[in-house]
Amino acid sequence: MLIFRKLLVIASTSAMFCALFAIFYIHIHYANDMPRNPDNNTGRVFSITVNHGAVRYVTKAEIKKKELVEKCFFGIAAISMIILLVCQGIYKTFDAWNPLAKTNENTQPLLFGRFSLKPVITLDVFIGLLIVATVILSWIFGLIQWFVR
Repeated sequence: MLIFRKLLVIASTSAMFCALFAIFYIHIHYANDMPRNPDNNTGRVFSITVNHGAVRYVTKAEIKKKELVEKCFFGIAAISMIILLVCQGIYKTFDAWNPLAKTNENTQPLLFGRFSLKPVITLDVFIGLLIVATVILSWIFGLIQWFVR
C-alpha cells in the first residue's frame, strides 16, 4: 500500500506540473511566435490576449487549439491537485517530508473514519478541497460554454 501511495503522489505531482507547463508553454509560444498586427496573408486576423496582456493575432484553429489546451490541461492539473489533497488528508503524505509537522491527536476531526474517531480529512485539507472544487466547477462551466459556442 505504501508503494501505491508513493506512486500515486509521484504520478499526480508529475501530471500537475506537466499540465501547468503545457498551459504556460502555449501562452509563451503564442506571445513569441504570433504576429502583433493582423496578417491577412496567413489568415491571422483574430486577436487574443496571452502572457500577461500581450495581444497577438491568430487563426480560428489556433484559438481553438489554445482553448482546448487550457481547458483540458487545467482540468488535469485540478484533478491532480485533488488527488494530492486527498492523499494529504487521509495518509498525511507530505508530513513525512516536513520536519516541522506536528501530530496532535486532540484536534477536532471534521470527518470521521468508518470505524474510528480518527480524523480522515482535517479542516485545512477540507478547505483546500473546497477551493479546488470551486475551480473545477468553473472549469466545467467554461467547457460547457466552449462547446455550446
